[in-house]
Amino acid sequence: MKILKLKLQNYGPFYGEHEFNFQQLAGQLVLVLGSNLDDPRSTSNGSGKSSLLGCLDWTVWGDNPTGDHADALVNEESAGVRGSICSGTLLLEDEQGQPVEIRRWRTKSKRGLELRVGEKDLTALDARETQKLIEQVLGLDRQIFHATVLFGQEDNWHYADATDTERMALLTRLLQLEELDVLLARAKAAEKDARSKVAETEALHAQQVASVRVKEAELEGARRAADEWAAGREDARARLQARQRELEARQVDEQDRFQKRIAGIQPMDYQPSIQQWEELRKQRLDQLRAEIAHGEADRDQADDVSVAEAQDLTAKNSLLEEIRRSIVPVEDPPELAAGRSTLRDIQGHVHHLGEELRRLDGEAQSFRQLGAGRCSRCGQEVTAEHLAAELSRLAGLSSEAGQKLQLLRTRQTEWEQYVSGWEKVASDRRTAHQQAESRCSVLRAEIQAITTSLEEAARARERHRQALEALRLQARMVEVEENPQVRAAEENARSVSQLKAQAEQEYRAALDRLDSDYELLMAEQSAPEPENPWVAKAAVLASQCNSLSTGASSLEEMAKALSGQAALFGWWVDALGPRGLRAYILESRLQELTNAANQWVQLLTGGVMWVRFEAQKELRDGTTVNAPELRVCRWNPDGTQSERNFRSWSGGEKQRVSVAVDFGLSRLLSQRAQRPYDLLILDEVFRHLDRAGKEGMVEMLQALAREKTGGVLVVEHDADFQAAFDSRILVEKRGRRSRIVPLSETEALGEQLPQETSVVTVGQAVPADPPDGRPRKRAPRRPRGTAG
Repeated sequence: MKILKLKLQNYGPFYGEHEFNFQQLAGQLVLVLGSNLDDPRSTSNGSGKSSLLGCLDWTVWGDNPTGDHADALVNEESAGVRGSICSGTLLLEDEQGQPVEIRRWRTKSKRGLELRVGEKDLTALDARETQKLIEQVLGLDRQIFHATVLFGQEDNWHYADATDTERMALLTRLLQLEELDVLLARAKAAEKDARSKVAETEALHAQQVASVRVKEAELEGARRAADEWAAGREDARARLQARQRELEARQVDEQDRFQKRIAGIQPMDYQPSIQQWEELRKQRLDQLRAEIAHGEADRDQADDVSVAEAQDLTAKNSLLEEIRRSIVPVEDPPELAAGRSTLRDIQGHVHHLGEELRRLDGEAQSFRQLGAGRCSRCGQEVTAEHLAAELSRLAGLSSEAGQKLQLLRTRQTEWEQYVSGWEKVASDRRTAHQQAESRCSVLRAEIQAITTSLEEAARARERHRQALEALRLQARMVEVEENPQVRAAEENARSVSQLKAQAEQEYRAALDRLDSDYELLMAEQSAPEPENPWVAKAAVLASQCNSLSTGASSLEEMAKALSGQAALFGWWVDALGPRGLRAYILESRLQELTNAANQWVQLLTGGVMWVRFEAQKELRDGTTVNAPELRVCRWNPDGTQSERNFRSWSGGEKQRVSVAVDFGLSRLLSQRAQRPYDLLILDEVFRHLDRAGKEGMVEMLQALAREKTGGVLVVEHDADFQAAFDSRILVEKRGRRSRIVPLSETEALGEQLPQETSVVTVGQAVPADPPDGRPRKRAPRRPRGTAG
């Protein structure tokens, strides 16, 4: 299975669409570096290198390697864009050369997973079913994928740090022990079935033995019953003779009882009671007819009153309708509104002219008081001629204003009379309207009262009608009522006849029973002597006892045979169990695992350390249990050896051993996998290693690159060993957006790729002092290749 391309869209720090081509890395050891131009204190941290591998993991398996919520995968910048999609698309090629495409996407409210193999769309309706199909197509699950292809920085599984259960699960898949589990399950089921059949057979045998004992008890009872039956025959003959004497006495008693019963049955005289009942019925009928006549008279009188009220109601409705048609709407005449408006205008002019006259009189009075001489307000000389002229002008203006005021007051009087006339017309109209409305209200109240009275009269008439109907019905029932005394007399006569017939019938029936009993008695006396039935039954029970004993013996033999089968299946359960064939296979294959892991352990440790896989582990109490154990050994400087459990070593030693064991198992897993993958992806493998450990890791990576035809991809921000890699790829982050720098641009950069000591070649100048919280302008970037 070849991994070809990974396409990203709005994933993590990658805004828009990006593509990573794995085919260009075939057969190479490739270093992926980062350049974070947004953080002045970072060189490669936060550039998006691990997000690139995280998108590969999320696309195939749907899990976020960082363990964060799935919404954290969506690019922050694209989250606010309507209709944006976060997606990852992985293109592969299977062993038959068919293209395989896996696409996982999500939006603000939807998510999806798609799978295509060749021209077929294998996407299921449910994402979980599609995920199962993806695992079938890839031939591995996520744990095997992380142990053979992708060694991520987060969410990674390490054999050395795993629990005993997790180690056993991996070894089971590695050594293909799943078939032993299937056979073990079948052996357990077969043993359980055999044990169940043994129990059933033993239960049937116990039941059979119990049945034999029951039949033997029944046989003994049948033999005793045969003896008792013979003795009972003698008692039966004596009882027949006693019954014959009893029947003859009962026949005489029945005849005497019948004669006495017939003599006591006599009819009764009901004639006086019949005549008395007829007289009472005539009186009741006369009283009902009188009540009916009185009710009809009351009904006629009420009908006359209702007719008069209905006529009065019709007349008042007509009068009300006539008054309502004569009522006109109460509205002020348009002349009144126009007159009031004109009158307000005239009153305004009168007020204005009055103010003007008072102003002119005031000015004239001021001039008179001023007199000739120098003006006290403006300081100019005022002559007598000027004063007289000004007073004459003011007098003329006052006279003209007085004439206009007199004319306006005359017009005001005329319009006041005009408005008063129209107001009287409007008042008369309102008064007439109120009187008409008042009369209508009175008529409505009278109509409502008449209507209520008519309704009450109608209900009363209905009650009278129902009462009359009840009286008529009662009268008809009295007329047709049957005389109960006549019926009683007839019933008495029929009863006497029936009693006599019943007595005679019972007498004949008793005689018939006596005759029948007598005939049966004669038949029993003349019948031949029967055979003893218990003799034949005892013979049948004896035969059944023999048959049940034979069956019990057969069931006992069958139970022994089934017990042998159960023991055989139990042997297979032990053989296929943890202490049987599984332990044998583990012991025989652990050396292969040890050799695979030691190749890398000795390379990383310079040959001073090695590991050994063991199938059993010794507990603190000295007992030994079946559990995968990893023992780590090393040469001491004095020539001695030290051997301890993996967890007992130092952090750096455990780091190198854990990495070597993982890659050793990865090689075996790749060789035994259903579909091998020739690509290896590693994230920050130099972490926690010293200089010597890193050099050993570089040698191991170069050896792995020679094995993996698809290439080895190392994501790392430790640039000390760039020269050991065949090619390098840069992931650059600028303006909150990450991008995969094309291979052509990366090759053009050459030795100018980010170094641990030359930050300025890919980023910005680092400030000498921490920022004080105020925004600063970014320093201009220097051209690549210049000194810092």
